[in-house]
Amino acid sequence: MTEPPVLYVGRDHETATTLGEDVATVGSLDEALSALDGVDCIVSEYDLGESDGLELLDAVRDRRPTVSFVLVPETGDSEIASRAVDADVTAFLPQDLLEYERRLRERVGELQNPDAGEGGPLFSKIVDGVGVGVALYAADGRYRYVNPNYVEMLDRSRQSLVDTPIWEINPEIDPDRFEEYWESFDVGETRRAETTHRRSNGTVVPVETHTTAITVGDRRYHVGTITDISDRLADRTELERQNERLEQFANVISHDLRNPLDVAMGRTTVLSEECDSEHLTAISGALDRMDELISDVLTLAREGREITDPQQVALAQVAETAWKTVGTQQATLSVGELGEVQADASRLQRLFENLFRNAVEHGSTGNPTASDDAVEHGRVDGADITITVERFDPEGSVGGFFVADDGVGFEDVDPDEVFEEGFTTSETGTGFGLAIVQSVAEAHGWTVRARQSDEGGARIDVLGVEWR
Repeated sequence: MTEPPVLYVGRDHETATTLGEDVATVGSLDEALSALDGVDCIVSEYDLGESDGLELLDAVRDRRPTVSFVLVPETGDSEIASRAVDADVTAFLPQDLLEYERRLRERVGELQNPDAGEGGPLFSKIVDGVGVGVALYAADGRYRYVNPNYVEMLDRSRQSLVDTPIWEINPEIDPDRFEEYWESFDVGETRRAETTHRRSNGTVVPVETHTTAITVGDRRYHVGTITDISDRLADRTELERQNERLEQFANVISHDLRNPLDVAMGRTTVLSEECDSEHLTAISGALDRMDELISDVLTLAREGREITDPQQVALAQVAETAWKTVGTQQATLSVGELGEVQADASRLQRLFENLFRNAVEHGSTGNPTASDDAVEHGRVDGADITITVERFDPEGSVGGFFVADDGVGFEDVDPDEVFEEGFTTSETGTGFGLAIVQSVAEAHGWTVRARQSDEGGARIDVLGVEWR
């Protein structure tokens, strides 16, 4: 592997030649600043004629804050050493040290070694190889460093970006208010944003940025990363279109189907007051069945839309709220320590309501009269069972939570089939209850599975939950 180049600044060219073949030599501050491109290590004498090594160090830190800088004054002057440390010098090696040349060769060699624990080469090797664009900005908002991914993403060169103010790349930044914004960062604070950056041809690329304020020595910088989010925004747009189509479908069900159904149900009620026929009972039952199906299909369509604006919610609180809608005196709810998740609270409550209703009605060996698949208004009579909601974090996989009961479980039922739309073991059920559960879970990016509980009843796991 070719060693990174070294720049020696001063008059002792004989010492410079001992540092290796890949060493450039210059004699002044201006010459050194003109030769910084591609340099990973600078060795500078203190006396540079009209200027000195500390002035060069200050100038280098403004332009190349991560480059290794070794100051080699003639003597170990304590004042020079103190000022050098304050200016973030990498190494301080006075020429009057015993075996000075050997020590200098070893120190420069360490800084050139990519496996070394500090210095410019290691920084470049790590940052240049990461999969996102990385930039370093000075206190005035101008670029001081960009890695290859940053350059490639914007179709620019490093030379065109370094010393360019960030507001010329990010059109959403107001240069008149930039200083106030930049100084509002606390050291160590990171802020995320979605914005755009200009390419060299004038087009813009949507990016996600993470910007952090740091200090190096007594200097303040900002480190930023950018990631191209073009695909993410395209997916988001497609998701919005799908949600719009689902909403249109739901509106068709809600109005174009329910309205004539309401008319039919109203006419049937009037007709039952005018005459007595066994056919009216069958007609009324069929219309009620259609009403249940429409309600469940409408719920399935609306609950299946992917969550676009989740909020942080306490899972236990949502579960307990759902229980107030579904709970009975014969059934008992036990809620463990669950934590918080990012979710749509309303749809999450619907998930719990359907799981509780399923447990209350299917957990009984009796024959409930209410629908056993969908949640409607009011309460139902259930078996004397206990329903448990607990969190689990299985080792080696993403965790989640489960709703389990100690009822009859999945007797003569394949657990893999219970989430299919229309699947039911009841003559009065619509078969959409657990399908709605699955739809709500998938809208959050979660998955579901059914299995037998430890007590022999039914257990529904919700997987892929990220706890907050």
